[in-house]
Amino acid sequence: MYSSKVQVLFIEDDPAYADLLRGALSADKKLVFDIVCVNSLKNALERLQQHSFDVVLADLFLPDSRGFVTFEEINKQCPSLPLVILTGVDNEEAALKAVQMGAQDYLIKGQVDARMFSRILRYAMERKRMEEALRESEERQHLIIETANDAFIGMDANGVILDWNRQAELIFGWSYRDAIGKTVADTIIPPQHRKAHREGLKHFLASGEGPVLNRRVELTALHRDGHEFPVVLTVWPVHAGGSYRFNAYIHDITENRKLQQMKDEFVSTVSHELRTPMTIIREGVLQVLEGLHGDISQSQKKFLNMTLNGVDRLKLIIDGLLDISKLETGRVMLDKEPVDIIQLAREVNAAFLPRAQLKGIEIRENYPADGIRIYLDKGKILQVFTNLIDNALKFTDRGFIEVSIQDSPQSVECRVRDTGKGISGDNLIRVFSKFEQFGRKVGPGEKGTGLGLAITKGLVESHHGKIKVESRQGEGTQFIFSLPKFAVIEIFKEHLSRSLKAALKEKACLSVLLLEIRDYEAVFKKLGPERTEALLKELAHRLKDGLRQRVDTVLAGERRFYACLPATGKEAAGFVLKRIQQCFEEKIRQENLSDVVQISSKIASCPDDGDTSEEVMLLLHGTRTES
Repeated sequence: MYSSKVQVLFIEDDPAYADLLRGALSADKKLVFDIVCVNSLKNALERLQQHSFDVVLADLFLPDSRGFVTFEEINKQCPSLPLVILTGVDNEEAALKAVQMGAQDYLIKGQVDARMFSRILRYAMERKRMEEALRESEERQHLIIETANDAFIGMDANGVILDWNRQAELIFGWSYRDAIGKTVADTIIPPQHRKAHREGLKHFLASGEGPVLNRRVELTALHRDGHEFPVVLTVWPVHAGGSYRFNAYIHDITENRKLQQMKDEFVSTVSHELRTPMTIIREGVLQVLEGLHGDISQSQKKFLNMTLNGVDRLKLIIDGLLDISKLETGRVMLDKEPVDIIQLAREVNAAFLPRAQLKGIEIRENYPADGIRIYLDKGKILQVFTNLIDNALKFTDRGFIEVSIQDSPQSVECRVRDTGKGISGDNLIRVFSKFEQFGRKVGPGEKGTGLGLAITKGLVESHHGKIKVESRQGEGTQFIFSLPKFAVIEIFKEHLSRSLKAALKEKACLSVLLLEIRDYEAVFKKLGPERTEALLKELAHRLKDGLRQRVDTVLAGERRFYACLPATGKEAAGFVLKRIQQCFEEKIRQENLSDVVQISSKIASCPDDGDTSEEVMLLLHGTRTES
């Protein structure tokens, strides 16, 4: 940390006391102190210009200086140098003022023994070093924030803006001077979303929970000139000094949206312009092959069949490219519902069984005795199983293919294992890359587009799942993918997000109902698990009956019941809610539980209360309106 000698500048006009200090510091066994003594401020400033010191020890009363002027002049010339005041004046106010001004310590002559001197100086140097390191760290942090490509905003627990970087000025049109002290709600949040924002703050301060915290979310922001634009927000809370502060990075995605729209239009055009002529070509070739336009020779049939296979292969490539494009841009629409994944896997296995039998390959199944219902897009996960089993059949010449499923509290794990050729270690890292085909030989045999596994990975990840591969050449390959089990609130939020996008696109309204059992833990303790579960099922059933619309979506789990009502405004949703409440109250009375079970309720509507799932859910869970 320091050289073998600690260079000390001692400013003291009493030669006897200077000798006393030398004697005290010479007894230190850890460090050697090289002490330079001067008797005036003028001499001290000259010495500081000529030499480098590790610490300054100064009296406040010198022939040419009195009081804190000594400290101020030295600190002005050498602000990074630790300075300890040593004086004969025992004054607590002076000591406090000295420390506040930046002195490392305030010592009283006669109260510090020889052993303490060296320790105090060491501590003073270390404290100053830490202060400098902290200051440099803060400066680096400030520089990073100021030069960031994203807007950085800091606010207190009331939503008042405390920090506002240069990028925030550019994105939102508010200068630092104009933004500081104003609230986030009054500057960058559109008027229609301010209520949800304020209730969200209140909810977090009361519960410590918030749906937009510590994650990336897309929201609509407001520019100073009044126009709204899309942003990606990442906000996290910081607890310090007994209160909360919130820091947020915000990225303007207006250009991203424009580029995405251009790409969508291009993909749509390519899809239409290529698929239509391909369909015509395929149909024309088929008609000739079937003799609808006259007899053809065997040689002609052969070449026409080759043409037909080429067209079909081209269609697969185009379909694969379109699927990849949708996956990469997040445009894959998932139509999720509760599905028995074991039954789904059995359906896929049955479809492949004839082909497997022709190759002499056994398809094995390893499932739990009971079904496993999980919330997923049946068509997309069917495609995942199809791609993996099809891939296994291509590269397995003998042995078996085993499909197994294991259940756990948080997820469902699925495996497709084969006894085929396997994949080398060098190729394993590229298995899920686009246009990769391992083990393919020139000439006849199984061919593909090289997109199947890339699409499979994208479909699993679109369900927030994970997929990996294990393989050894000559021993076989195993693909393992897991799908998470979500709580009802997460499932409904995902469904709500899709419904909101559809409603906004059609410029239609949409309402959401939340009914919740108050003090659920007490109800569960009072009724027990079986009776509580029976009550919840009956309430969910009555909720569905009370809606009487096929387009309405209902999800129930534990204490909460959600209903999504497309094309329903807030007033109409209020009438629906009253009907549902009557159904609930009737059942609760029948069970003689009026004193035990109480229901709270809430309505949120789009676009009145928000146009994103985060805003709507925030309003639903931020506060409660009791029925």
